Amino acid sequence: MDFDNTISLGHISEKLHQHFQTPHWTEILNNYKSNVISVEESNILSFKNCLVHYEQIKNYIESNIEFRDGIEDFINDLKNFAKLKIVSSGVDFWLSIALDKLQINLNKIEIMCGKSTFTSSGINVQYFDSIGKSIRKNFKFHYTKKFKEQGYKIIYIGDSESDLNSALISDYVFATDELQKILESEQINFLPFQDFKSINHKIKELL
Repeated sequence: MDFDNTISLGHISEKLHQHFQTPHWTEILNNYKSNVISVEESNILSFKNCLVHYEQIKNYIESNIEFRDGIEDFINDLKNFAKLKIVSSGVDFWLSIALDKLQINLNKIEIMCGKSTFTSSGINVQYFDSIGKSIRKNFKFHYTKKFKEQGYKIIYIGDSESDLNSALISDYVFATDELQKILESEQINFLPFQDFKSINHKIKELL
């Protein structure tokens, strides 16, 4: 499953840049939305310009993070009969801050996302594939394909165009927002969702 605007409500990266007024971020965001750059490259480029201390970011996320209804129960129930893997084009510092707010045990959840280093000149973000090679696009698809090739039945949960390639190779897809619109327009089978209560009722049938 994806994280931003899937587990969380809204995209944390956009909220951070808007709140802290990161230089050039709107231009970078527009380039991503116009498919000039990938979502991974948008985070690499925009956070490079972010001169905000970790504690400031932590305080903002903790005060403003919102989750889709039912996420805690969904994750706790799912651990009993499936392997949960969070595959996100987001970055480790905001995923860890946000997930710490949930009253769940994260030890058994594998989380794949961008890696960050805070420096005096900005936040360096990098993405790596499953063998440690630097990757700048199709991050989520790389890992979804890897798990598919390992023989897993894949149930994918996502919200955006960056989830599309993963959705296309998955056995079942739960989609909302942009991903839902794309799959509807292409007449591709999926299950719509707005919260995790509805997914929780359906997912056990699929497994």
